[in-house]
Amino acid sequence: MRPILVVFGLAAVLAACGGGSPGGGTTSGSCSSPCGSSCCGTGQSCLNGSCCSAPCGATCCSTGAVCIADAAGNKACGTICTDSAQCPADAQCCSVLFDSSGKETGQSACAPNGAATTQACRCTTAAECATGGACAPLADSSGNPVGPYVCKANDGALYDGCNGAQTCSQGCCATDANGNDVCVTQCTSASQCGGTTCSASWTIPTFSGCSASEGVCSP
Repeated sequence: MRPILVVFGLAAVLAACGGGSPGGGTTSGSCSSPCGSSCCGTGQSCLNGSCCSAPCGATCCSTGAVCIADAAGNKACGTICTDSAQCPADAQCCSVLFDSSGKETGQSACAPNGAATTQACRCTTAAECATGGACAPLADSSGNPVGPYVCKANDGALYDGCNGAQTCSQGCCATDANGNDVCVTQCTSASQCGGTTCSASWTIPTFSGCSASEGVCSP
């Protein structure tokens, strides 16, 4: 599952809208990038009469926000987050962000539910997800649990949920430290986990077919 939300201008997160730095953008004493009464510095744009380090359509993103685009290409500033519990009611999904090539950026931002066709909302437990859903690690194209944890279906697929004794169609059911029941791949070493961790910290539910003597491939 991969969201279509795309992130723009990651470096711009560190700066907000405002006037250019003294001397920034000047050439031989004259301003090469005038903007109203300011002179924009390197990497800034003139937006609505002010210098902006993080332009996002017609808006300038403030510090702690990043420019994202939904599946339709609409741009908006989203607050950087690590869990959906940190997001406001009008943008309640802490969405995992990918760049235009489909590579995960390592960042997430608050966005409205449904902003992308296949949206991955970060979570700590299933209580943050839709009723009947699960909180489980995001997996790569090879099925390795690379993380972060996102809301998923409780359908028994590999690295999806197995809450309520849901049968796993792949792997077996194990419980992580936050009480999330997930269909996992077992291991005896990290070499079996595609570069992720072979963890011994998971517990095995009584109904599960997992072996208590083996570890679990984990982010």
